[in-house]
Amino acid sequence: MENLSNEYELILNTFEILRLELENTTLAKEIFNLKKSQYENNKITLEMWLNVQNDYQKINLLLFAKRKNLITKMKQFEVKIKSSCFRQELEYLSINLTNQ
Repeated sequence: MENLSNEYELILNTFEILRLELENTTLAKEIFNLKKSQYENNKITLEMWLNVQNDYQKINLLLFAKRKNLITKMKQFEVKIKSSCFRQELEYLSINLTNQ
């Protein structure tokens, strides 16, 4: 029983860290939009713009992978204990999968 409790706590901690990371993506998006505007106004080179795009895509891909991995862990845990204990967390992660 202690193992299940520890696993549950670990999943919740991982969720909270990921939730904070998702909320923190606003700054990355603002930088992306600023650089896009600079590129469109010939203030930065194509190479710089492509690097910005690449960095932004890497951030989004990493967060997407983390969300999918955590969703899988939550669903496996729910099957293990035969209860829907992560309903709100799964809903939050599913919504944020489509919003990025």
